[in-house]
This record gives sequence, structure tokens and C-alpha cells, in this order.
Amino acid sequence: PRLLEGHPVAVLACADGSQPGAGEVLVRSWIEGEPLHRATELPRDFFDLLDDLCFTLHRAGICHNDLHKEQNLVVQPDGRPALIDFQLASVHARQGRGFRTRASEDLRHLQKHRRRYTRDGRGPFEASEGAGFGRRRGLVARTWRRFGKPVYRFVTRRVLRTSDAEERRPSSGPWPTWTDPLGPT
Repeated sequence: PRLLEGHPVAVLACADGSQPGAGEVLVRSWIEGEPLHRATELPRDFFDLLDDLCFTLHRAGICHNDLHKEQNLVVQPDGRPALIDFQLASVHARQGRGFRTRASEDLRHLQKHRRRYTRDGRGPFEASEGAGFGRRRGLVARTWRRFGKPVYRFVTRRVLRTSDAEERRPSSGPWPTWTDPLGPT
């Protein structure tokens, strides 16, 4: 999504009647499409295009940090991928260790989606052919998965009786059909 500078909505009064100050309101453009988990068709090069999009973000020093959610991966009407929900994104002036760790996690999550959508004959190729394969979870992520996540799930689901309630394509499908590749833009 693009930032819309000087949009009339940015100067509307708040619910309490106060006026927002300059730079306190961001208005973003709309991206038409369906979240990945609702897509019925995908071009054969969808995940390659998605990797390219992520690499473009990383070259600009931006890490999305929320690509594990299928809802944040949008399939536009022409079949091209788009990314939404940049609330957890981080901007890095230098590509130091923090940037590299976050960028690697972005790519690892895209790899997981690619594997899920292409394994067991669901896709036009084997998952191992895709870009970014072989990435391992970082130490913090492995530690969280092993020790933190079970406690988190117990507390949220059993004690508080809540769940994330985020939509996801069921493992049983239905899976999208694959169309001709789109090629680079």
C-alpha cells in the first residue's frame, strides 16, 4: 500500500472532537485482492514473485516481521502478490545483525507458505526447488517454539479460553489451481 500524502481524511476530527496534528494520521491506499488462504487460482511463479517482492523490501532496509500470517499475503486480481499489514514492520538504516535476523525470518516464513502450498502434489513443482529453502529457524525462534509457545498456548487456550482466530486454509484444502506463470513486471 502507498502512503497518501495530504488526503482529506487525514484532517477529519477525532471521535472526541479534537483535531489530529500534522503527521499523526497516515492514510494508505487500498490493494484489491484476496488473502492467500482464500485464493482459488495462483500463477505457477506466484512464490517466486513473492520472494522478489520481499527482496525488494529488504533492499530498501524494511522487514515485514508478520509474514507468517496467510492473511498478510494478498493475491491481486492479476495474480501478482502484494503485502499488507505493516504494523510490525521495522526500518533499518544499516543491514546489521538485527536486520539480517528479521530478513531471514521473513524469508523463512515465505518458504513455509511455499512448502505448504506445493507439497504432496498440490503445486506445479517440488518445494525444494523454490528460493530460500534450507533456512533454519534462529536461536530465539527455536527457543520460543520449544519452551515459550507451549506455555502461551496453554495460557491462552486453556486458562483464558481464547484463540488467535486467524483464518488459515485447512490442510485438507481445497487448494488453488495453478495457472500460467506471469513473469517479472
